[in-house]
Amino acid sequence: MPVKYPYPKYRIMEMINNEALNTNNDINLIKVLKDINVSAFLDSWGPLEVIQVYDPDINMQGILVIDNTVLGPGCGGIRISPTITPRLVFEQARKMTLTCALVDVNFGGAAAGIRANPFEIDKKEFIRSFAKRVSPYVPGRYIARPDVNITQEEMAVFSEEVGDRRGATGKPENMGGIPYELGAIGLGMGVVIETIFDTLQSVLSSNSIPQDLSEAKIAIQGFDNIARTLLKYLYNKNAKIVAISDQYCTIYDPLGINVDKILDCYLETGEKLPLKKLKAAQNAETLSTDEIIKVKCDLFVPTTANKLVIDENLNLLKAKYIIEGVNAPITDTAELILHKKGVLVIPDILTTAGGAICSYSEYNGNCSESAFSLIDSRIRDITKNILQKSLETDVPPRRIAKEIAKRRILKATEVKP
Repeated sequence: MPVKYPYPKYRIMEMINNEALNTNNDINLIKVLKDINVSAFLDSWGPLEVIQVYDPDINMQGILVIDNTVLGPGCGGIRISPTITPRLVFEQARKMTLTCALVDVNFGGAAAGIRANPFEIDKKEFIRSFAKRVSPYVPGRYIARPDVNITQEEMAVFSEEVGDRRGATGKPENMGGIPYELGAIGLGMGVVIETIFDTLQSVLSSNSIPQDLSEAKIAIQGFDNIARTLLKYLYNKNAKIVAISDQYCTIYDPLGINVDKILDCYLETGEKLPLKKLKAAQNAETLSTDEIIKVKCDLFVPTTANKLVIDENLNLLKAKYIIEGVNAPITDTAELILHKKGVLVIPDILTTAGGAICSYSEYNGNCSESAFSLIDSRIRDITKNILQKSLETDVPPRRIAKEIAKRRILKATEVKP
């Protein structure tokens, strides 16, 4: 039975454009419409194309957003989630547009999503169906990469279905790929953190920040592949990891967690044990998952949470720097308040750029060693540039990063025939 909206069409558009809120129903309706109505987020940068596909045989509902292709074909992840909407996919595509431009790779921005519970479907079947329906756009306008609930195995299926290995990155190594499981994103985040200390040594003491990464206390929210790679990277640099959290709990030790022991235990069990069981590997205190935001530390790294830092919990935060991970962990208003308080937020369009650089390397036929070397050099240089400009101008790093990215896109637009 078709859904009947309580307002005529002109009333709906008036509400979207003017946000003339009268009741809670109005507010809820506007939220729904902004999630599904492409015109609500269309701007001069994109998106160029929004493709929605459907397979009635398996109830596969997919969305592909190609945001901007001035610098090259749109590259972006496919994620599987029951909360997928056109707006969510667009936000990921726009992030990729800015990330690729920021680190100067010849990719545009795109993203894709399949609306489903990943634990209740045959993911390979759904990916194969999605790939078949978007194949006319691949690889000329869209190149896939892994995202939430997607692995190298699904990327192999996507590539096989479209009939072109260039159509997907993050593939298995036996297909000439560089699997994201090797840790490209976590490596990039580690380089960002290390560069922060290398760049700001002359001003760290005035901000009560340790002079060296080996003296830093770091809390990491998340225990997925990205977080584990980052943990290993930082531990090898002698950083002190004081807290780690997953969906079940936070483990905390102000003297430092033995990361090697935690990771070894995680791998040796043959199953992916949660932190509440792994804490037995040492004398760590157990806190609730949400309590990680209260931990006293120098750097707080939310790697998986969505809107973890908001206006209401800002006063609980004790970190002096926040290194964003995926899924927009900080609201815009919270970030502005933190900047005024002297807390620097390093944006996700920089911190997660290791994935974009890795995809670009794979697309050009390079090996993982070459990709990781490029990740290190590109991210180290751009992080230093952003931090220096932010300190000189007192402008938040995110704004600096976006300005750099947009200038590169505009320059490419001017010379493009």
